[in-house]
Amino acid sequence: MTFNTNKPTYIHHYTNIDTLALILKSKSIRFNRLDHVDDLTESRSISGINFGKYFFVSCWTYSDEESIPRWHMYTNEMTGVRISIIKDLFKREPLIPYPKWRLMQNGEILSPIPFERIFTNDYLILPAFLQESNFCRYVTYKNDLEKIFENAVNFHISQNGEAKLKINNLFDLASYKKTEWSFQKEIRFILFILPSLPIPNRGISDENYLKDLPNHIINCFKRNIGPDIHYFDVEIAKDTFDNIGVTLGPLASDGERLLVEALLEKYTKNGKLIPSKLAGTIRKPMK
Repeated sequence: MTFNTNKPTYIHHYTNIDTLALILKSKSIRFNRLDHVDDLTESRSISGINFGKYFFVSCWTYSDEESIPRWHMYTNEMTGVRISIIKDLFKREPLIPYPKWRLMQNGEILSPIPFERIFTNDYLILPAFLQESNFCRYVTYKNDLEKIFENAVNFHISQNGEAKLKINNLFDLASYKKTEWSFQKEIRFILFILPSLPIPNRGISDENYLKDLPNHIINCFKRNIGPDIHYFDVEIAKDTFDNIGVTLGPLASDGERLLVEALLEKYTKNGKLIPSKLAGTIRKPMK
């Protein structure tokens, strides 16, 4: 199986075999909160707001070449796997609101997340993810991030306690990293999830709800209170696994190879096990 930049575009994720098993069984991809990723600087505070609490990301690489640093960082001593899958991997269905919430005509918008999981009593997902340029972003690597974000957020609290917040290009805040990380050649999927209020019987179009929600969110920003979740799972399209490729880590054992073969046989139709090009060229270092 060959993966290249011709359509369909394939992206890759380095992980351990346990995570591969969970992805295949659940048919979903986990988005982790940005303040839980390995780059500590991504949990940055801008104008006093820790945006790492509100962004949730699923991180991949667009590089088709195997990476020794990524094998080391994201697998168990280079014995894990690299998942290769089409970039357009998420299930998308018509966004259908509850009938009593007359917000839109049914079926006008295709969404990777159903309506009942976007607006909940505990959290809400900013629907900006429905725009592909917000949902899927290539990471840009620069060293002057402070200058980039300096004017991105304007959060002002007046003497009477009234707060005003303006954010320019919100999803840029989760799309920049320092150049030390450029080896990752990262592409990521991004969600912006906020603490919510209990939804009234009349739904999210209720006047009081619409009036109270912005103040609630502003107060959460002021106090750096994020949504009470640490990850969010998004379902994969039904046929995504038909052409999945799984590269075995260069130091994987025969037993681990058998495990991956069994997983692919059980959960995929045409999933392929791909030998690592680094196998036989690298050994576990002595300590």
